[in-house]
Amino acid sequence: MPNRNRIIDVTNLQKLFPSKDIPIAVVLCVFTLLALIFCGIALGSIKIPVSEIDNILFAQESSNAAWNTIVWHIRIPRTITAVLVGASLGVAGLQMQTLFRNPVADSSILGVTAGATWGVALSVLIGTATPATNFASAIGWEFASITTFSAILGAALVLFVILLAAQKVRSVGILLIIGLMTSYVLGSSVTLLLAYADPENIQRYISWGFGSFRSPGWRGLFWLAPLLTLSSIIATASAKQLNALLFGEAYAKSIGINTRILKTITLASAAICAGTVTAFCGPITFIGIAAPHIARMLTKTSDHFVLIPTTLLVGAIVATLAEIVAQLPGHDSVLPLNAITALIGAPIVIWVLIKYQTSTDSP
Repeated sequence: MPNRNRIIDVTNLQKLFPSKDIPIAVVLCVFTLLALIFCGIALGSIKIPVSEIDNILFAQESSNAAWNTIVWHIRIPRTITAVLVGASLGVAGLQMQTLFRNPVADSSILGVTAGATWGVALSVLIGTATPATNFASAIGWEFASITTFSAILGAALVLFVILLAAQKVRSVGILLIIGLMTSYVLGSSVTLLLAYADPENIQRYISWGFGSFRSPGWRGLFWLAPLLTLSSIIATASAKQLNALLFGEAYAKSIGINTRILKTITLASAAICAGTVTAFCGPITFIGIAAPHIARMLTKTSDHFVLIPTTLLVGAIVATLAEIVAQLPGHDSVLPLNAITALIGAPIVIWVLIKYQTSTDSP
């Protein structure tokens, strides 16, 4: 350890290795994402000719008024939501993997996702018996708005607990355990609610749990976009500090980084992302774990100045691709979104675990 610290101090790692070169992988990711965005707008259960898609996008007119409505009010907001959610979940997962030094960590380990799910379970499984749903119903919100409001309250409650614990607990490992235990407690209460809920309410809750990028629409994006953008900006601004954490918390302190503030800001950023996504889209799984590892594989680096933009792009690509597959273009049925993200993310997690075990076992 002393030798490594001496080498770091002598070279200074170009002020924690900021890179000015744009990896070819980033350029490829940009073009891939643009192609998938177009596919997300052009493909769906109703076939719309590509020439009509161009007219709708650039001239905002079409020979069929229904096609214009489908593109502008369903497909475009759905695709924008997928890009924003995938990008923010990816970078939040990268933050958590760096902070907790855990290759399979993502924003859901904080318990905020469980808090949002718990809020939705209360509003859906109990009905209008909670103060949150009574308030939402009183001002005329429909079911989607009520569940979103309840999820935000649940996520905010857990976020407050986690940030309070972060001020009291020095070890990120203990904080991780607190987040996991919070998730278990909230999960058990949801199980109890499911045991005594009406079958109709259970079905509504299960449907919400499938996840959907269609749910927010333009009105939801009005709130979703600023919150997720804020979360990603915070992560990008802390790239240098996250690079320092790669060498351990002690080294980060030695170069003047306030690790307690960094930990609080990082947790808040990831928690805002997790809570917002769960509130508006349901519990979207695996993207936050898979995207950072795909980015590392493409760039061959641990530099967060490179990893963060790459992870943003990869997360957006994975989410948009999952949404396209889930829509089953040309068919009337729709697959559960989380089933597709699991099919994409689970093999990557298994590969990461095998690789991690191999690296720790090697002399």
